Amino acid sequence: MQPAEPPPVVIERNVGDAGTQAAPPPAAPPSPEVTPTPEAPAAPAAPSVTAAPAAPVAPASPVVARPLVSAPEAPPVELKPEYERPTIELGAGAFLMVGGGAGSYAGVTPFLVDEVSHGVFLRPSVEVGTTLATNISSTFVSGRFDTCARLPGRYAARNGIQLDLCGGPEAGASFIAAGTLPGNPPSDKTLPYVNLGPSLDLHGEMDRLAVLLRGVFGVNIAKESFRDVTGTQVEAQAIAWRLELDFSWAVQQ
Repeated sequence: MQPAEPPPVVIERNVGDAGTQAAPPPAAPPSPEVTPTPEAPAAPAAPSVTAAPAAPVAPASPVVARPLVSAPEAPPVELKPEYERPTIELGAGAFLMVGGGAGSYAGVTPFLVDEVSHGVFLRPSVEVGTTLATNISSTFVSGRFDTCARLPGRYAARNGIQLDLCGGPEAGASFIAAGTLPGNPPSDKTLPYVNLGPSLDLHGEMDRLAVLLRGVFGVNIAKESFRDVTGTQVEAQAIAWRLELDFSWAVQQ
């Protein structure tokens, strides 16, 4: 069923007023002009923050049990005695000598020890003694100059026993006074003494103090003889030796 159409609209007008058009309806007054309000500027958009990517997490390494390995032992360090500045010693001692112009003598001997390098030193000394014979009056005087090599033992420095090997010349004289007994010359006599030979020191140290047992051996190459009051020929011995007991003090070490 179709819907009903609306009835037509009929516009009527007067015939007599055919030449006259109907006045149009009055125009509506213009509406006041509306000025658009300026819009506030839009706030700037906040910068976008990009989250930093998370650092990758390394997978945990598995724990492996390993056997303990001890570090190799260091080789033992050999301690060597430290060489100090050269040593200077002053000393003196007593001696017993056989082989002088009048036989045996006893006396004193001052000396000096001057170390010139490690284990090598010079030992000048002076010997002054008197004869042990009761029937003769004689004095012995000499000087000796040794060059020595010191052989240290296995002990701490300045505390132990050392061996000194020395050698050098010795020169002096025996002065024999005149007398009336056999063995005495009729006038004063001087017999030269020249000895060449080695010496040996057993050197015991106690800090700065040292005790030495020393032996000297040599040949008297200046052997000379004389006639006593009875006319007997008296000759000096060709072989001479001396035993010393010495003490020294290190003034520098």
